[in-house]
Formats: sequence, C-alpha cells, structure tokens
Amino acid sequence: MNYDLDFKNILKILTDGKELSYQLSKSAFEIIMSGKATDAQISSFLTAIKMQNHNPTVIAAGAEILRDKCSKIKSKENTIDVVGTGGDNLGTLNISTAVSFVLAGTNIPVAKHGNYSATSKSGAANVLKSLSVNIDCELDIVERCLDEIGICFLLAPKHHIAMKYVGKIRQEMGIRTIFNLLGPLSNPALVKKQLLGVYDKSLILPFAESLKTLGSTHAWIVHGSDGLDEVTITGETYCAELKNGIIKEFSINPSDIDLPTAKISDIVGGEPEENAREIIELFNGKKSKFRDVVILNSASALVATGNALNLQEGALKSIESLDKGKAMEKLGAIRQTVPASEVYTLISRGAVDAVSFPYTYAHAAYKIHEVAEWYTANLSPGTSDCPYVINKTSYNKLPKQYQKLLQDLKPEALASMKAAYKKADDKNLPMFKSKLKEIKYDEKTLAEFRKTAGKPVWDAWVNANKDKFDAQALLDLIFATAK
Repeated sequence: MNYDLDFKNILKILTDGKELSYQLSKSAFEIIMSGKATDAQISSFLTAIKMQNHNPTVIAAGAEILRDKCSKIKSKENTIDVVGTGGDNLGTLNISTAVSFVLAGTNIPVAKHGNYSATSKSGAANVLKSLSVNIDCELDIVERCLDEIGICFLLAPKHHIAMKYVGKIRQEMGIRTIFNLLGPLSNPALVKKQLLGVYDKSLILPFAESLKTLGSTHAWIVHGSDGLDEVTITGETYCAELKNGIIKEFSINPSDIDLPTAKISDIVGGEPEENAREIIELFNGKKSKFRDVVILNSASALVATGNALNLQEGALKSIESLDKGKAMEKLGAIRQTVPASEVYTLISRGAVDAVSFPYTYAHAAYKIHEVAEWYTANLSPGTSDCPYVINKTSYNKLPKQYQKLLQDLKPEALASMKAAYKKADDKNLPMFKSKLKEIKYDEKTLAEFRKTAGKPVWDAWVNANKDKFDAQALLDLIFATAK
C-alpha cells in the first residue's frame, strides 16, 4: 500500500473544501497512528480538519482508531466514565475525579479516564497522586481494581501509546486540534455510558453524534453557561442526551435539586495537594459549594447512565454515598482490624496509611516508630477501656472476703495501671519525638473526629446490646471514668 499517495489524496479532498467519508477518515487516522505519515502531512491534516468545525464523522472515526490502538481492559456492561475535554481555563477543583468516587460508592463500576493537567494546575492524574493513588500500575492491576473494588483510573499516556506520533507536532502547532477531542471518547475500558463535559457549547451535538456512531447506549454531553466543561452550579448547563440512538437537547439548573446558585470562584481549585485536601474534606462530610457541584454532577451522571430516574433520585443516592462514607471507602480509607504483629509489615509495604494502638508501650513493643512518619498522642475518636475480667460464676464462688478484697483494691489497681502507663509514656514519647513528626489536634478537631468516627460506632454498639443490658448507661460510665 502506498500510504504517502493515500494520505495526499485525503489532503486533496480536504483542501478542496470537501468532507471525508467515515472510511476515509479512519484511513487517515490509521496512517497517522501507525507512524506512516510525515510531520508536514499530519500538521496539514490537523489544520484542514480544524477548519471544518468539529465534523462528527471525523471525530468518531478518529476515536475508533484511537480505541483500536489503545491498551484495553475488560469491563462490565454497566461501567461508566465521567470525563471532560478540559480546556475551559477556569481552574476549578477536580470535580469529575471526586464524582467518580461518589458514583463508585453507589455500587456502579467506574472506569475513570484521565491525564495530567494541560490547562489547569491539577488534572485527574495530579490530584490522584496527591491522594496516594498508584496511577501507574500494570494493566492487570487496573483491571482487578475495576472488577474487585468497582473503580479504576486509566492514565491516558499509558494506554494510548500511538499518540506518540502526534505529541511533538501538537506541541509545536500550539493550537487545539481534533486530538483534544478524541481522548474523552476513547476510554480504554470501552464504556458505553458517559457523562462527558465539553469546553465549547458548539461541541455538544457533534460529541453526541460521535458517541452514537461509536455505540454508546446512554450518555449526557454537557457544557456550563459559565464555560465549565462540567455541570455547573453558577447557572444553566446545556445538555444533549443520547439514549437508545436518539439525541435530545435540554438544560438543567442547580435549582432542579434545590441547590442555590454559586459563583465560579466558590469552586476554583489550586495545586494538586490543595485539591486533594478538598476532596478528603468533602468525603469526611464538609458542607461547601464543592459538595454542591459534586452532588449535581453525580446526580447528572446517574441519570445520564440510567442509574437514576431523575436528578432528585440521583442527588439522594449521591448524598448517601458521601454521608455514609461509601465514597471515602472507594478511595481506600477502609477501617480494618489486623493483628498487632502484622502492623509493622503492613506499614512498611504501604498497605495501610494509619494505625491506632491504645498506648505508647504498644507502639514501642511492635517497633512502629521504625516505619512510621508521624504520631499523635492526643487523637482518640472514642475511648478505650482495659478492665480486668473475671467469669461471673467463678466470682460468685469466691469467699466473701476475697470478693471484698477485689472490690477494695480497685482504686489501688487503677493507680498502679496509671503509674505503669505514665512510666511507659515517659520512656517512649521522647523517643517518638526524636524519630517522628508529632501531630497535635485542637479540641474542635477532636470533637469532629469523635462525631465522625466515634459516634457511629458507639451508637451501633448501644443499639446491638440495648436488649441485653443498659448499654447506654455503661457507655456513659466509661466516658465519665475516662474524663
């Protein structure tokens, strides 16, 4: 095959002001993505295509070839993606990334496709790295994450190796080309359900037509009236729905789920570390405009993929995912009890992020200070109780004088335990201070920890034991003693 001649014929059609057929468009991208076209031919093609103003035939053809060339993973039929084209230059928080975890928390598999930032301070890849997510693991691990956990991240450069043939040229051209549009359409999990944001209103229908050609079954393409390539909370969002081969245009507003409008400055982000903190605070229950925009986008995604009948139902499911800690669990923050003897190894391997031991002697005994980076001596979501336990039947068999002795010795036993703990603290805390960074929490933060982490556990325990004994009274006694 004479690739050079074929490509020149394609360029002639374009420069004559004619549109390419789907098949010729596929041929052009096949030649480009196989490294068979020269730099001059590629730049001429990209310029000519740009002049045709978002031809959906060419967009779909390019996406099909990019899909064919990428390193794919297996996914379930109901897997979804939430992604934007970028390019809105608004520098907002990582909305679609946060939304992905919220959706996964509703038990919908999410194959999040993304990249490092090109037009803002923090792209999906940037913020996920700051959240300690391994975004560069092998494809079999990515596939396992999707299958077992219900969410994965598909780092575009790792999957789309064929893009190497156009990277330098795109950089030298310095303008948006059709390749800025193909990424969101080329999910390596080949999802058929999407919430897809575009940076320009004129792209909504071409993207809908392209997804139809590519076989998507249910999708929303959205553009905010403020320019946001997401569903916005500053006003109206323009939408096109693709469902069962039919495309319908409409618009939505924050008021549709009783949210107030906001300013774009309310959801502007910063560096990846800052955006990561906002996501963590969101998943920990913080009320904010960021929470509002995430809920509205999550609700839209649920409707867009057929997992909610309307925005109101979608919003309720999204709120439940946030408030019950399901989104946080998908990020990996899962409370787990493990044998104390295994903690050292788990921290060393990065398998756990934090661990709670009751007293400093336990930390020292298991040499946690050798593998940890920081410690806190004043964080306790609840309280701990270390009683001496004796079988009731055995206790009743003891002579009365022995029972009285045990009762009389309780103050002395408590004083002895306190002295032992203080001795351990006096020995261990200086060692911790010399080796680790100390984190101290103020009373306001501690109160929030207890409310978020402690109270649900206490309430569950009281509820589970209320018919057996006065569980609430015992809990109150423990707290009174602790104070």
